[in-house]
Amino acid sequence: MDEGKMDENEWGYHGEGNKSLVVAHAQRCVVLRFLKFPPNRKKTSEEIFQHLQNIVDFGKNVMKEFLGENYVHCGPKCGFIPFSSDVTHEMKHKVCRYCMHQHLK
Repeated sequence: MDEGKMDENEWGYHGEGNKSLVVAHAQRCVVLRFLKFPPNRKKTSEEIFQHLQNIVDFGKNVMKEFLGENYVHCGPKCGFIPFSSDVTHEMKHKVCRYCMHQHLK
């Protein structure tokens, strides 16, 4: 497939995640995945810390002011699994919902 001859009207949005955006061709069985970030770039611990600090600062300085501190909570979604004989009440408060679902898969 020659990228110089591609018509954007033949492609449709298929999905998106944290890492990539996916489009599909209308007639052909072709899917393209576009990475949002450069692949395999190693970050230093300082860059990682700065990125996390930016997220925390945004929550504190923008979202908290916009919504109020009673509505901003950063933490795992714990305790939302319905009653199950396999999952104890104590376990619900230690393991996030996503991790429990991944384990069940």
